[in-house]
Amino acid sequence: KKHDAPTYMVFGKSSISEPGSACTSESLKADVESGLVIKAENLEELAEKIAVPTTNLKETIEKWNSFAANKEDAEFGRLEGLKEISSNAFLCTTKLREVVISDSVTCIGNRAFWGCSGLESINIPNSVTSIGDNAFFICHSLTSIDIPNSLTSIESSTFEGCSSLTNINIPNSVISISSYAFSSCSSLTSINIPNSVTKMEGYVFKNCTQLSTINIDSTTIPSTWDSKWNEGCTATIVLKQ
Repeated sequence: KKHDAPTYMVFGKSSISEPGSACTSESLKADVESGLVIKAENLEELAEKIAVPTTNLKETIEKWNSFAANKEDAEFGRLEGLKEISSNAFLCTTKLREVVISDSVTCIGNRAFWGCSGLESINIPNSVTSIGDNAFFICHSLTSIDIPNSLTSIESSTFEGCSSLTNINIPNSVISISSYAFSSCSSLTSINIPNSVTKMEGYVFKNCTQLSTINIDSTTIPSTWDSKWNEGCTATIVLKQ
């Protein structure tokens, strides 16, 4: 049901110190000064400032707190923990700096963080089993990435254009790497490919201009890899002895 009135999200000051909080004390102060956030010392004062009955506000918060404590939402059926970061979720959110993903998340959708040019660090838990194509496309400020050992494939252009990436760890769980996955990662100097990778599509490292060494944990290049897997890259290929 829609109401001809604002909708508010109520949160306590302590929430800014929680992992993954979207705000800091500095950003919260700025939001209060701009009027985006309404600050109050207690619920009675808050109710007055947002023009709702104090009894209604208290009952709503008490009800929500009971849902949270019981991990069950009787009214709307919401479940504990985010399960998926959907496609385009943070598309071109250029002010995003750090992301800590809950271990309830299993999927990061296509283009989820596309164009987040200010993103410097992200923690991906082992609960994540799927990362969509272009998920971190042109995240220029991202410097390192630990791919979780729950992942079996790296999709097309997942990290393409991450020009500040200097360190990428690919776990033994990965069996396929799709085209342009690390293309234009121009700060990357070396990378290790585990022997679990049986499929490698074309142009994976195209325009990785600083990449000097690709270490492959195999005595031969797998015949199942695309013949153009390293096209557009001049790195030396080092095989396992």
